[in-house]
Amino acid sequence: LGERSVVYTDHLSTGNQTTCGIFGFFYGMHATYWAAAKANSATVHNPVLIDAVTDRGYACKVLARSHFDRHKIKDTTFRDVEVVGQFEGRSVHAWDRQLTDQLKDFIQGNTESDTPWFAYAFYKSTHFSYAYPDSMRIYEPTADLNIALADDDTPVEPIMNDYRNAMRYNDMLIGEVLDQLEALGTPDDTVIIVTSDHGDELNDNDANYWGHGTNFTRWQVQVPMILHLPGIEPGVVNARTSHMDVAPTILTEVFGCTTDPSAYSTGLNLLRDDLTVERPFVIGSYVNYAYVFGDEVFAMYPLNTRKYRFDDIKASAERPPADLMLRALDEVGRFSSEPAGTKGLN
Repeated sequence: LGERSVVYTDHLSTGNQTTCGIFGFFYGMHATYWAAAKANSATVHNPVLIDAVTDRGYACKVLARSHFDRHKIKDTTFRDVEVVGQFEGRSVHAWDRQLTDQLKDFIQGNTESDTPWFAYAFYKSTHFSYAYPDSMRIYEPTADLNIALADDDTPVEPIMNDYRNAMRYNDMLIGEVLDQLEALGTPDDTVIIVTSDHGDELNDNDANYWGHGTNFTRWQVQVPMILHLPGIEPGVVNARTSHMDVAPTILTEVFGCTTDPSAYSTGLNLLRDDLTVERPFVIGSYVNYAYVFGDEVFAMYPLNTRKYRFDDIKASAERPPADLMLRALDEVGRFSSEPAGTKGLN
């Protein structure tokens, strides 16, 4: 897929955990708006991207066994959209198998009826603690990680092998979906995005951090990003990009929205804007957030700020650049009230 798509090699999620990562992807905003969207979900209804899909008569289906109801993702992002949250089987890898089968049935049925469709498949096998059937156990030795007992002396390679096996399994399942699109003759008419809601750290900082949601270094924030868009030449983009760039790109390039993205998003168009210009990134977590300026992180807490390098939590960051800080403050406050003249998007 990467060979016939655009691959973004320095792509950041808008969160180091699920809710903030999904929010930024669909809303095209910094995750600092997540709490407000959740509190006003009935008024907001859905992000503009989902409105564009449903308004155009797309058949929609979200497949995710990840408590989207409990985490309010259903209410804030997928109102009036079918969300399948339960699958057969007793294991995570069995759920991903069922998810894939249902996704393929959904694609098959709508393609045969010539109905445009939108699907969001949220795979779980590559989420800690990593799951796969025995047939996918290629990398060995492996080890189950108990985060509560992990420390700097915990061997990483066996746990990484667990992750590699899980990734191999999800890669196979996604490959089945791509093969189906080929068989149906629709890959060149289908927008395909492969990415993740957050990263997972395996003591990459040598500071006893495991999993996600605990810091804002590259290991928990950077994620893969593959964008297959009909008519767009494949390539590799090394400039830093973000989940908040996806919605304005799709709204502009796929749905022909002519409204300036700054009216509804803090992101850029991945295909048209200059991605090399330095800009701020605001990453959300469970209870706090961080500004990321280049290689420097400023993690904000109620009573203090923690400063460190994006690649190394043990290295101190420099003073934040004033111009980027001012831009970040503007962006995190831009949609606190409705600007004049932005009630509708075209």
